[in-house]
Amino acid sequence: MSAVRTYDAEIQARVVRMYEYRIAEGSERLRGTMTPSQQLTARRRSVIATKAWNFLGAILCNPLKKMASIMSTLGRPTDRVNVIDQQDSHDALFTSPTIHFTMTSHAGGPIDLEFAVRRLFRADIAVAAAWPSESGVRLTPKMRSLVKVIRSGERLRDDVADLRSGKSFAAAARFAWRHPRLVTNALRRRWSRSAAVDAPVVDAADSGADSLDGALSMARKVIVDAQKIAAAEHQIDETLFGGASRIGDDFVRLILRGSYHDLRIPGVSETAHAAFEPRLLIHRCGVVQLTIALPIHREMTTAQLVEIARSDRAVLVRSEIPEPLLIGLPVKRLLGEWRTISDAGARLRAMEFPDSPTMADSLERHFGAVGTALGVPLPREWNTHATVMAAMGHCCGSAELWQVRHKDAIARVATRFDSDANVNLDRLSGADLSVSADHQLYTNLGSTTRIQLIGAPPEPIRDLDTVLIVEHTLVQYFRLRNLESAVTGGALYGKKLERAYAEAIKVLADMRQQEIRFGSARQIATRLLTDLGGEEMRRTVETALDLSSQANATRSANTQASRSLRLAWIATILAALVAVPALRDLLDYVSEVDTSTVIGKMLFPLRLAADTGEWGPWVVLASLAAILVSVWLLGRATKLPAVLRRCAECFRRRRSWLPADLKLHVESERASRPASDAERLSVAAGQSVPPSQ
Repeated sequence: MSAVRTYDAEIQARVVRMYEYRIAEGSERLRGTMTPSQQLTARRRSVIATKAWNFLGAILCNPLKKMASIMSTLGRPTDRVNVIDQQDSHDALFTSPTIHFTMTSHAGGPIDLEFAVRRLFRADIAVAAAWPSESGVRLTPKMRSLVKVIRSGERLRDDVADLRSGKSFAAAARFAWRHPRLVTNALRRRWSRSAAVDAPVVDAADSGADSLDGALSMARKVIVDAQKIAAAEHQIDETLFGGASRIGDDFVRLILRGSYHDLRIPGVSETAHAAFEPRLLIHRCGVVQLTIALPIHREMTTAQLVEIARSDRAVLVRSEIPEPLLIGLPVKRLLGEWRTISDAGARLRAMEFPDSPTMADSLERHFGAVGTALGVPLPREWNTHATVMAAMGHCCGSAELWQVRHKDAIARVATRFDSDANVNLDRLSGADLSVSADHQLYTNLGSTTRIQLIGAPPEPIRDLDTVLIVEHTLVQYFRLRNLESAVTGGALYGKKLERAYAEAIKVLADMRQQEIRFGSARQIATRLLTDLGGEEMRRTVETALDLSSQANATRSANTQASRSLRLAWIATILAALVAVPALRDLLDYVSEVDTSTVIGKMLFPLRLAADTGEWGPWVVLASLAAILVSVWLLGRATKLPAVLRRCAECFRRRRSWLPADLKLHVESERASRPASDAERLSVAAGQSVPPSQ
């Protein structure tokens, strides 16, 4: 350390001498032009400046001293900093994660949204629907009937309260006028009772009012639960997005019936209970998207979070599923038994699984119910996108220390990397797309991850701020993929080409994320669509449409040429018919020509036609037609060998050249030794060889 101190003192002295020299040089330069009083003032300023530069020199040397101290420490045989990190190494913890699994599929064609909503309401699969252009939420017919019952119950409660408070003939008459059936039933029961039970009437009325309040509260809760998620989703969607698709109602969002599940926590013997509240999106072009949120109310390690965030991992242990969500399921796959209680008017099926299903299986089961109700098949897709929302755990003392120690944990969660190998942070997680410093946000092909680092995590409903952007991008991707399949399946002509161009204009315009109102959200959508291959698909679509346009132009030109050729043939035939009288005159002239002359010999074929009399012109026309047909057949005959060669190749590919009586018998015991001559002869003769003893 003495060498370090000597080095620091030398640097400080050099800095001070340098600034003293500059000040003295400036004073000498100005001394010849200043008065004595000005020189005295300048000397005082020089002293003050010297002290200031000494102070600044000390400040500048302190960082150099610290750097030298650090370099000296790192040069020791034992690295103390690394020892501390090794002692504090531990698994990263994440607090209360929620994973939103999104599966998107395509019905194969356009969907009538009004018809689809009615079918899902009638099947009792959906409980609420929200159209982008409407401010409210639509409920099922059962829910609307329940709303009417609630209003009637509230009116009855208020009338009973007025009757008790007023205790007048007018209040009683008003109550009887509004509720005649209730009053009639009460009087009938009253007359049928004996006088001994008259005393507890008031207590019974009080208990009836309490039970009415309880029933109304429960009914309101059912209505609110059915609407709150749809209303919040609609409000967030209206804040994030805008454009023609929202005004024109190109899609509809629905809330499906909930189900209840016990989950296996990876790595431990515990289970967690979760209620699934599926959200469904149906696009007019045929895209169907389902999202299920999986909340975990406990801290999880990195390995546990990566495991449970994968949709192909078996996590479901027990489920209670309403009957409408089981439609279309084969009876042999209907496990468990029906429970005695119901959920919003539907029976619950309690199932315990011997082989735990995955989240992808659960999403497929919901897709099966929706597809059965709509009458269209919804194929299962390989890409189930997981949106992981979590906060840093309490394993470290501060957020800064947690970020330093657990960078690899964030990368593993962001990519669901479950290998024990070292991770390449930049390669895996990519760029942080968050705007605020209190969290980090990553997105890639299969997942989107948001980790809260500073402060409390947002409310669970605010997860939709990120989830809706992911869903919007996945809908764009599937629209683009469906368009790519349509334009690459073959050349398009006529109306099909026009429809493909119209759809391409819409899809490619939406790829610019013009409907997203916020720049940070546009960056997330653009990054995710790029990872999904959106740019390559766009180029494929553009190339395919250009080739289809060229093929369409070529076909149009061929059609015009064929039409012109047909018109030319028609004109030729008409000309031949018109030329019949002229041919008759020509044949009459030919019959008068001397046959001994050269011209007479050349016109010998026409003389033969002239000898037929009135049929002469038609014989000439038939002869010309026969010559033309012969030339056409000769041209076709030149292509006959190639046609026969192609037919022979097709026949050779489809035909089996193995003998029909050949039988092969393979024994594992004899696989290692060569076959004997007798066995070879038996195989060649078409006989099976008995196994060796």
